[in-house]
Amino acid sequence: DEANCAQPGILVRLDQVLDRRQELTIPISQQKCMVIKAEPGFYTFATVNPLSIVGTRTMPAQLFSRFTYVLYMGYPDTAEAEVKIVLSNTKSSDHLDRLLQCVKAIQALRSENHELPYRPTVRESIACHRALIAGLSVKEALQMTVLNRGYHWSEKDVKAMANIVKLQVG
Repeated sequence: DEANCAQPGILVRLDQVLDRRQELTIPISQQKCMVIKAEPGFYTFATVNPLSIVGTRTMPAQLFSRFTYVLYMGYPDTAEAEVKIVLSNTKSSDHLDRLLQCVKAIQALRSENHELPYRPTVRESIACHRALIAGLSVKEALQMTVLNRGYHWSEKDVKAMANIVKLQVG
């Protein structure tokens, strides 16, 4: 998962791997530890989510500074651009009009204008397309891939998400 979702103890251990030692020490007992050393050419690639997403934490500065390169990748600017990404992952161009409806609803849920505990990602757009390919309607696909996740938080959140989707797909 994303590095800024990890427990603080895991991040401390990750720091040990990223510093000049490039090793991980794992306690086995009170007197014994196992040390795992990185192979030559070892490197780490990590992702983080925005702090606005539930479950994320600010990464400790000393750990964050260990990453030499930092790239920012936002979400696609348009529904059409997101549809292209979805199609490259599902290998099917079936149901384009309905997929566009799903993506527009997902992008509306992702908007910063809403106080929601969850913002769907491109993963949900891909899952929605797979549901459409399997024969679900747009509403069913959105229910299965996005709206049902709201129950993790509360029925109030599900209703808020459903209202946003209803504005997009009717």
